[in-house]
Amino acid sequence: MEKSSVRCFVAIDLPQSLKEQLNSLIDGLKQADKGRKVRWVRLDGIHLTLKFLGEVAPERIPEIIETVNIALGQPEIEPFDLLVGKLGVFPNLNAPRVIWVGVDGNLKALNQLQKAIETALNSLGFPPEDRPFSPHLTLGRVPDIGFEEKRKLGLIIQNYEGQTSFGSLLVEEAVLMQSELASDGAIYTLMQSFRF
Repeated sequence: MEKSSVRCFVAIDLPQSLKEQLNSLIDGLKQADKGRKVRWVRLDGIHLTLKFLGEVAPERIPEIIETVNIALGQPEIEPFDLLVGKLGVFPNLNAPRVIWVGVDGNLKALNQLQKAIETALNSLGFPPEDRPFSPHLTLGRVPDIGFEEKRKLGLIIQNYEGQTSFGSLLVEEAVLMQSELASDGAIYTLMQSFRF
């Protein structure tokens, strides 16, 4: 029986070596975390989301692929370098909800790539995000564990802030990924690559 919808998003995937470095950081945070029930991202789930599409009817996937292909085929979309580093949290260290690692490098090219995808998919009825694009790699999500436990977790994360570089990557493609929610974390499946 065919699924009624596909949960998907457009992202930049990371090289395996960079994912492994970030996984080592997660392992260190897990040990320091001492069971605060942070939902840590699995190795295959570390990526830089450019546009979350949500639940999409399967018959719409071909037009999404065609639209993104056209958008990324423009001459101004070229390969660029990013640096991965600096551990951070949303919204702040006193009450962390999302633990992430930031990206730096050619942010102008990254923003141009994200805007091209956003604009193209808006033409298919996917509304633009309400918030400005804030490029980051999510490492973990913090459940409601109470103010005091969140504050202690914030202090642990602060101890890791000295680690400011985890490597770099050459971005020469975006990917359309499917995300299936499971009890032990999302399962990701590559649907399409878009080289540029």
